[in-house]
Amino acid sequence: MHIPTTEITVEFWQKVAGAAYQSTFCLGAFNAAAVFNAHVPYADGTIYWDFGDIEHGGRLSYTPPVSIAGTWQHFALVASQAGNCMAIYRNGVREAVKSGMTPFPAGPWIG
Repeated sequence: MHIPTTEITVEFWQKVAGAAYQSTFCLGAFNAAAVFNAHVPYADGTIYWDFGDIEHGGRLSYTPPVSIAGTWQHFALVASQAGNCMAIYRNGVREAVKSGMTPFPAGPWIG
């Protein structure tokens, strides 16, 4: 499998029982310079979207105003080098955005 390196949108529907030490999806072993991961939500109730180097701009997070536990939610997670941004959309509404992103290192990856 090849992961896009500079432009990606990941969409999914999800219903979780509650916040926990969990990943909605994660690629392989942890390497801070090459992360493709989402915690939706993590144990602290925060949504984390990680793409590329999470120590140098490859992470976007936000805390929903109310718990999403027990409800179906649609998420779209975006990382765009052309747009110079990362964004999190929930149910069609942009909930979080930031300038900058980090490209994912090129190469074959097995998920």
